[in-house]
Amino acid sequence: MQAGAGGEEVPQHELQLVQQEGQHKLLLSVKLPGLSSQADIQLVCRSSSISLTVPGRFALLLPLDVTISDAADSVKFMRKKQTLVAKFTVISADAAATAAAAAGSSSGSAAGAASSNSSSSTGQQQQQQ
Repeated sequence: MQAGAGGEEVPQHELQLVQQEGQHKLLLSVKLPGLSSQADIQLVCRSSSISLTVPGRFALLLPLDVTISDAADSVKFMRKKQTLVAKFTVISADAAATAAAAAGSSSGSAAGAASSNSSSSTGQQQQQQ
């Protein structure tokens, strides 16, 4: 884990773009070792970023290339695994991220899929139509 600007650690995390119930969803899983309660977790979601802090311990800021709803669909802290899992509805996504979700791609980080440059694939899709 890396140290954040305020001395907090950047926790291990995984971001996946998936399709559920006919909608694109962004799933965030964050390991928070040593935490036994969600009381100190501060999760803030904006349309283009997610931040999670546990004051004095953890800090995570994830800029997104997809637009998500301003409120999480669900947030669950699994005490035994010391992991927070949050689900967000994707309002709009670039073509590469959408294609990855439609294909059911769960390998790697969706932050990478969500942040990949898709200008060339978007142009190819428009030409094919």
